[in-house]
Amino acid sequence: MARWQPALPRLQGRTRERSSRRPTAWTALLKRIFDRIETQQLDVALELVEQLVQRFPNYRLGHLIKGDLLLAQIQPVASFGALAPADRTSALQAEALVRLNSYRERPPAGHVPRHLIKMAPEQSHAVVVDAGRSRLYLFRNDGGFPRLVADYYVTQGELGTDKFREGDKKTPLGVYRVTRTVPKDQLIDLYGSAAFTLNYPNTWDRQRGRGGSGIWLHGTQSDTFARPPLASKGCIVLTNPDIDAVSAYLQDGVTPVIISDQVEWISQSQWQRERDALAGLLDAWRADEKNADLEIDADKLSIFRNPGQDDLLVVNFEQQGRSRAGASSQKKVQYWRREAGSWKIVHEGQA
Repeated sequence: MARWQPALPRLQGRTRERSSRRPTAWTALLKRIFDRIETQQLDVALELVEQLVQRFPNYRLGHLIKGDLLLAQIQPVASFGALAPADRTSALQAEALVRLNSYRERPPAGHVPRHLIKMAPEQSHAVVVDAGRSRLYLFRNDGGFPRLVADYYVTQGELGTDKFREGDKKTPLGVYRVTRTVPKDQLIDLYGSAAFTLNYPNTWDRQRGRGGSGIWLHGTQSDTFARPPLASKGCIVLTNPDIDAVSAYLQDGVTPVIISDQVEWISQSQWQRERDALAGLLDAWRADEKNADLEIDADKLSIFRNPGQDDLLVVNFEQQGRSRAGASSQKKVQYWRREAGSWKIVHEGQA
């Protein structure tokens, strides 16, 4: 076969890392195809892409790569979709490059997102979305340490992130949680095989005048296997095999979903130092005699950094109380901001 040298981005300053992630079978197959193309094993790549499109006949990117590999048998191919009209391939090219970046540029081994400071024991897993990389990371709560389980390609809002109002076609940035699993009999085809609602706008969004609603994690409509990186009305969209894989780990009312423009990965030692310092801050606040009657359950307290705002913490906790009807509890959220070197509560609301 002729040599194929698509114009792919060269990444600087990062190396490939092995990960403990467990990719879905089709994602692993796509990675093998890209690997064979990069090493000029085009015959093998063509065999693999044949398997991909046979299994997922509505995967347009798979068909585009197949066409390029067939063309490469007779002439050099310089880019994805070399012969197709640009207006029909630009979205597929964007998906291909985003996926290729994720295969080439892995998070450093043993590092975790700086956003995940403290997960409550009941939070068995957490979701972190790196919108800038069109990537969703799933973490397991391993005795308090967030351990990477898997990561997936995602689609976000047509006009990017930082949602402000209804209909702006943007994905919100912030700390959210899964509120509800949408029953199968209520799913229309647009939402694919599974869907989960998020609590946007949260109390901090409303405090800042942000509006809109209906931000979900969901799958892809039946006539399309995967959507371009910027193609939703604001939701986070996965392929159906991927949302099915993630579904097993999401807990209604419990699982945190952090959406950021860019995830900062830090070493486990740095994470431990920051966690100890901030957990100590909250312990001191709970121990203060002014808060003695709040009866905050320390085992149900979580701490996250708000995306894009290192000096803003999101603290969720359960407050115990008593009334004539007996014992009761309330789930609350506080926002702590560091000002002039000191942390203080700037907003509190119902979680």
